[in-house]
Amino acid sequence: MPLTTVALVVGGIGLGLLGWYSQLKRHRALPDVSDAQFGEYIRAEMAIDSTVAIAERRQIARVIGIAPEKLSPQMVLSQLVAGPLDSATRVGLGDLEFDLNSLAKKAGVTSPLPLPQTVAGLVKLRIDLKR
Repeated sequence: MPLTTVALVVGGIGLGLLGWYSQLKRHRALPDVSDAQFGEYIRAEMAIDSTVAIAERRQIARVIGIAPEKLSPQMVLSQLVAGPLDSATRVGLGDLEFDLNSLAKKAGVTSPLPLPQTVAGLVKLRIDLKR
């Protein structure tokens, strides 16, 4: 294997690890929000059943690749993207947008939907599309 190929592979792995470590460090710094706190906020502000809202938060967290307790209702989704090297989270947000538009198609919405600004907005939209 040529030396330049090895250097490119090692460099690519290094950049990937740097992005992963940066994301891990940033996510650990986010405050925890319990299911009870999350559900109470959604119930009070949006009149949505807290059990359903918590289940949607868990689905969103799974798609993004973050612990559910790190997603607060007021969190702006763009906060999860730190910068140009943060490819892992960008893929997660792209997956989230794909997941949302899959729900929209099942609900009969033909044009693509943009992601809402906040986690609470996304939870509400996902619940509305499932009705």
